[in-house]
Amino acid sequence: MEGIHLLGEWYGCPADEPLLTQADALRDLCRRAVDASGLTIVGDRFFQFEPHGVTGTVLLAESHLAIHTWPEAGFVTVDVYVCNYTTDNTAKAERVFEALEAALKPARKRFQAGTNMRAWTFIILRNLFLSQMRRARFKGEVPRMRPAHEFRHVEVFRRPALGAQAAGGT
Repeated sequence: MEGIHLLGEWYGCPADEPLLTQADALRDLCRRAVDASGLTIVGDRFFQFEPHGVTGTVLLAESHLAIHTWPEAGFVTVDVYVCNYTTDNTAKAERVFEALEAALKPARKRFQAGTNMRAWTFIILRNLFLSQMRRARFKGEVPRMRPAHEFRHVEVFRRPALGAQAAGGT
């Protein structure tokens, strides 16, 4: 089943824009963009961070839209994925992406289209890291950044060769 995956990193978005700071405003924008594109909304969930920032997703019959804002940095990430199982939804996904971009007004952007698993995994892990940093700052903690040399000696799990366990090996 072919699909289209649109990933955007938008920099320089107006930090005082309610769409970056208020979950209800961002939810309304996302739902309007999806409705206007002709995709089918199944549900949504948006979360308001304190003191600011929003994360949200719109679940689609065709797949999903996920969006995350960091108003303190004027930064937004957008992830739109749609399946093309019974019909080609590529143009609909692109309309959603373009409507969000027009509303959030990034000064600079990075765009990736396709199904690049490495890029998708990187964005998820980066967003997780940024969210953990935000949470730590909100709690008044100073997150400890690990220096690169601490990551040098990573043990990798390796499956034993076939027959090694039977022969008494590990």
